[in-house]
Amino acid sequence: MVLFLLALHAGVCGAVGAVEPPEPLVVSASRRLEPLWETPAALSVLGGEQLDGAGPRIQAAEALQRLPGVLAADRGNYAQDPQLSVRGFGARAAFGVRGIKLISDGIPASIPDGQGQASSVALGAADRIEVLRGPMAVLYGNASGGLIQSFARSPEQGLHFQAQAYAGSLGLKRSLIQAEFQQGSSDLLLDYSDFSIDGYRRNSAASRQQLQANYSYKWGEATKLRLVAQRWEQPFAQDPAGLNLEQLRQDPRQAGTNTIERRARKETAQEQLGLSLEHRFFNNFDLSLYGFGGTRDNLQYLASNNWIGLDRAYGGLGIRLGQRLSFDSVPLQWSLSLEHERSSERRQAGAALIGEKFGDLTRNEDQRAVSAQAVLIAQADLSERYSVYGGMRHGSVTLSAKDYFLSDRQDGSGEVRFQQLSPVLGIQHRLSRDQQIFLSTGKGYETPTLAEVSYVTDSLNPNRIFPQFNRSIVASNNRQWELGWRGRHSSRYRWELIGFHVRSTNEIVVDRSLAGQNSFRNAPGTERYGLEMSWATHWSANWQSYLSLTRMKAHYQGDWTLAGQSMTDRWMPATADLAGFAEVRYQYGQQQSAVELRHVGKRFANDLNTLSVPAFQTWAIRWQRRLLIGTNRLTAMVRVDNLFDRRYVGSLIVNNTSPFEPSPGRAAWISLRMRLPVF
Repeated sequence: MVLFLLALHAGVCGAVGAVEPPEPLVVSASRRLEPLWETPAALSVLGGEQLDGAGPRIQAAEALQRLPGVLAADRGNYAQDPQLSVRGFGARAAFGVRGIKLISDGIPASIPDGQGQASSVALGAADRIEVLRGPMAVLYGNASGGLIQSFARSPEQGLHFQAQAYAGSLGLKRSLIQAEFQQGSSDLLLDYSDFSIDGYRRNSAASRQQLQANYSYKWGEATKLRLVAQRWEQPFAQDPAGLNLEQLRQDPRQAGTNTIERRARKETAQEQLGLSLEHRFFNNFDLSLYGFGGTRDNLQYLASNNWIGLDRAYGGLGIRLGQRLSFDSVPLQWSLSLEHERSSERRQAGAALIGEKFGDLTRNEDQRAVSAQAVLIAQADLSERYSVYGGMRHGSVTLSAKDYFLSDRQDGSGEVRFQQLSPVLGIQHRLSRDQQIFLSTGKGYETPTLAEVSYVTDSLNPNRIFPQFNRSIVASNNRQWELGWRGRHSSRYRWELIGFHVRSTNEIVVDRSLAGQNSFRNAPGTERYGLEMSWATHWSANWQSYLSLTRMKAHYQGDWTLAGQSMTDRWMPATADLAGFAEVRYQYGQQQSAVELRHVGKRFANDLNTLSVPAFQTWAIRWQRRLLIGTNRLTAMVRVDNLFDRRYVGSLIVNNTSPFEPSPGRAAWISLRMRLPVF
């Protein structure tokens, strides 16, 4: 608590003489470039400095954990993505990301059914990450309880090379090579990284290589073409799985049952190409077009002596037209977007023997997800003090499966179609030049993913899960409200206080989680409400602090029972009642030192709330030094996480018999980065 009090004291005291930082420009809320201060929504930005200081840029969870409303848990398991949730959306995810829209450099990283892989984002080239929470996010369509969007940095003038190397605890090794070029109308950024780690737990080693190329060309001031190409390969990622309570108490570093003997692991490769074109005409019209396509191959060996293979092809097209005009002396801005996305995959499964395929197929089917969306967004500045904004999204999502494995005399084919109209309405009131409030409401929806309709629980034996299309799950609907107060005082401090309320019906929840397979169902509903606060302070030119707090209650609603017990008012699993982050930073010349404190409250591991993990706090310290050697820039960084070697469980596998994924003890890494201008 000492660091929290220091941060609050800094906000009260402030100090004269700090240099006012430039106002960040963002696009996530209105889909147009605007100052963060003018955004009428809960939107946070992570810049390059926060991304560098939080970790070796391997997982997005490293930096996201500092934001209000976001719970980011690094599983320590590279066979699965970090567990990310925004105001409770996404908390159920046993793997990958659910309920949160992911976009990287304008290209969706989530497929139409709502599932995404945050690990495929090239964090080494990222300039910033924007996180949008609340009603405005529903305009991004299916499973948009929140939005996480990353942007690659723009190359500097001339030709530059950059090399960076990380080394640290748990066998961490990461090397990064970048080349960037900018001259005249063209710029190019090439980013290649190689990462490997032995892992904290047994059977948790991983290796990953990633290549991304960003090219853009400008025709005058009105037209810009952008090309993004990516290759992502993870040749192996061992899966330590979860632990039960007895295993956790005995040895948190051990792997889950049968994972070592049966060589549980995942192999993944992804390729993607995206193209966008932006054009401004008649001085007040903006037109943008984009298209993308890619493939993703995934092969996973489970501790249940089975394997699952997914060969996916996906793509999409979009067009957006926007205009700025004045109607009866009232400034008005509007945009209309049309989007179509498609994903198809061959899902196969079979038996495995000591981590290798064995015998005939036990599953063979084609699965497809298709979405079509139309989005209208408008904002009118009624006066210097008042603005109204709103939007409407109409879309459909179709999920289907064609079963080719019929020897089990069960046809697992099926198709479901979901359709939704999602409106958003809000008002922004500027109390003064440096204070404003905003109120908004929106209605969103979330369909089940293809993975979530791929299994059903045996009605005669709840400890068995069948590989069959589940037609019984319906889309979850939610109504969100948000009231925010935002303020700033010159360069000294800025704050944000936001209250939110989310009520859902037909919430999609984990039914059973057994040996890497998960079945899902609908619960009558949930209610989530709380407060989010962030406070950034510049004490002086040297001292800065940052504080974020989230207080939330997330519980089930409706008259329903589980195992004969009423579920009303029971906590949603993997959500915390209190989460916070605090940082005090000291800048002296080209050196920087910082201390961080993170708090995550008690979380339950199952719907009945019979298993839980206690609250935890971890401290971290970091140091950075920049040197100029001729025209070359050298940056050295050191970071120590979990400074006091706290033993805690970072993430949970919801409704699993072995739900606990323990986090590492004290861990450190060091990094050296050299930037070389050629001309």
